[in-house]
Amino acid sequence: AELLSVYPADTPVAVVEKASWPEERVIQATLAEIAQKVNAAGVTKTAMILVGDFLAEEKSRKSRLYAADFSHGFREGIK
Repeated sequence: AELLSVYPADTPVAVVEKASWPEERVIQATLAEIAQKVNAAGVTKTAMILVGDFLAEEKSRKSRLYAADFSHGFREGIK
């Protein structure tokens, strides 16, 4: 309810339970739907909540930071 006072109801939201653990769970919905989905999933412990349109971007745009062919300030990528 607090977020709905700042963001539109159709804003994408992701709740990540146990981030980086083998049993990590990601629940995604709109802001209007997320509370019901999180409750239905039984999430009761600390979870990371991500809110914003960046979640609606194409899923294939993952970080390439550790890709072997990606160059950055600390190493030259393998071509």
